[in-house]
Amino acid sequence: MKAFIVLALVLSNFCFAVEVIQTSYNANTDMLEVEVQYVGGCVEHRFQMNILECVLSKTPNMGLINICDAQIMDVTRELDSCESIVRKTLRVQLTSLSGPARPDLLGFNHTNVVLVPKKS
Repeated sequence: MKAFIVLALVLSNFCFAVEVIQTSYNANTDMLEVEVQYVGGCVEHRFQMNILECVLSKTPNMGLINICDAQIMDVTRELDSCESIVRKTLRVQLTSLSGPARPDLLGFNHTNVVLVPKKS
């Protein structure tokens, strides 16, 4: 019985592999669009964006900017036994990232996107 409980705990924290294909940012809506690809197709997958590490850096054309590494994680709780390659566009509203913690540039798996909010 103990082996079953340990296995259930491991499966509940299991994350599926997801690859970031392309990113874009719309300054008018402050919306980040991330096109991802993953293996599955039998269950609806849920994703979460994590900002991992940020560095304030001086650039020649933009001045001082906050450059951050980010990661999209598949946090689906159900096992997906299908093996189709699925492409999906995720939309992330960035309004909640305002203030000094807001990145000016995000990097995902070597795909970078500049996040320059629209000036009011």
